[in-house]
Amino acid sequence: MWSCGYLQLQRGLDPAVVRRFGVEGLPSAGALVFPCHAPDGTLVNRSYRTVPGPGESGLGARKRVWQDAGCAPSLFGWQALPKSAWEKRTVLLCEGQIDAMTWTQWGVPALSVPNGTGAAWIDHEWDQLELFDHIYLSFDMDGAGAENANRVMQRLGRHRCLLVKLPHKDANECLLEGCTADDAEHWIAQARPPQIHKLLLGQELHQRLMSELEPKPEPFTLDFLRVAWPHQASTSARTSSPSGPAPTGRGRAPSSTSWRSTSSASSATPASSWPRWKCGQSPPCAVSRPPISKNPPRHQMR
Repeated sequence: MWSCGYLQLQRGLDPAVVRRFGVEGLPSAGALVFPCHAPDGTLVNRSYRTVPGPGESGLGARKRVWQDAGCAPSLFGWQALPKSAWEKRTVLLCEGQIDAMTWTQWGVPALSVPNGTGAAWIDHEWDQLELFDHIYLSFDMDGAGAENANRVMQRLGRHRCLLVKLPHKDANECLLEGCTADDAEHWIAQARPPQIHKLLLGQELHQRLMSELEPKPEPFTLDFLRVAWPHQASTSARTSSPSGPAPTGRGRAPSSTSWRSTSSASSATPASSWPRWKCGQSPPCAVSRPPISKNPPRHQMR
C-alpha cells in the first residue's frame, strides 16, 4: 500500500499499527488520510497530510494539512484505543497523528489533537475525556508545544495532567533516532504534574529533607572556639598526638582538645611573672571602699 510504504520506510511505523488506525493514501493529492472516529466507531472527520516528494526528506519537507469542511473537531485514535485505557482511565494526548501511532506502537494508548482547530476539540470531546483520571501530555518540545500544553492543562485540569519530556522534538523523531518501547516506558514513569503554586509533592519533600541531612562542610572557625562534640571524642582521642592538638583548617575535623584547654595552653603565663603583694596590702587591682562601721545607725520610725 502506498501509505504504508511511506509510514513504514520513512517514519518507522509497523504496518499493523497503520492498519489499526485505518490510515489510507490519496495518491491524487499526494496525501495521507487519517480517519477520525468517535468512541462508538462512527466516522466524524478526516484529516489530510501531504507526503514529501522523491527529492524531499521526511522530517524537513514542507507539508500541507487540511480536513473535511463542516466536520467535528475530534481527536484522532479513538478507534485504536485499547480496552485497558478505559479500565485504567489513563490516556496520552500528543500533537500529530503519526506521533499517536508511534506511542501506540510503543504500547502507550494515545490520541492526537486536531490541527488548526484551537481549543474547540476540548468542548467537543469533553464528555469523553471526563472519563479519564490521568492524562499524559506529550506535545512538541519547543516553545509552541509548551504553550499548547499549558492551555490544555488549564481546560482539562492540572490535577489530572502529567507532562512527558522527550529527548527530541516529538515521539516519531525519537523513534527515528533509535528510541524503543523501554525508553517510552521510562519517559512515562518520569512524567510529572505541572507546577502548582504552594503545592509540594511528598517525593519532593523527601528529597529536600535528605539534602538537609547530608553532611555539610565545616565552616571556618578559630582554633580557640572549637568544641569537641561527644560523638567525636572517641575518634579524636585516637587521632590526637601527645605533643598537643594538631592545627586544624577549613573542612578538617575539630581537635579533641576543648577551647578551654587550648586557650589556657596558648595564653599561659609563668608564675614567676605574676604580681606579688604582702599580706595586709591592697592588691593593685583592688577598688578602695569606705570603712564599714561596727555600729551602723538605725533608722528612726516616724
